[in-house]
Amino acid sequence: MRVEGKLIKSTKFWIADIPMFDLCIQGKTKKETLYTVKEAVKDLVEVSFESLIPDNFEVFVESSGKLNDFSVSFSDVQVMTAFVLKRQREKHGLSVREVVKRLGAKSTNAYFDYERLRRKPTIAKFELMLHAINPNRNIYLR
Repeated sequence: MRVEGKLIKSTKFWIADIPMFDLCIQGKTKKETLYTVKEAVKDLVEVSFESLIPDNFEVFVESSGKLNDFSVSFSDVQVMTAFVLKRQREKHGLSVREVVKRLGAKSTNAYFDYERLRRKPTIAKFELMLHAINPNRNIYLR
């Protein structure tokens, strides 16, 4: 799974915008900015999940072929889905209980297991959870 980002040129800097991660990074060059994206995302994941992520965990940042588009992927899809769910939930100011209510479920632990790397969602379940967090946004997964 890949998450898309865009590079935007300002007067002095390049800005990398990754809406799915609720993250903006800047750098002096495209290359520096993409490197900073990789390091910042890896640091955020490590802080978010502490000892739960595998030792060999990696973040990959690649130009997508379009002029200023790039993608971010993880060596572990389960880590990425948990990271996206947590970042989106926090971005929208929701508690785990509020997401569970929007899903029409009863157990906060069942949902929280996805954010804490205890369960791996199917694509359909992942889309359902993202829609519960933000019903106004269409999610396209690749």
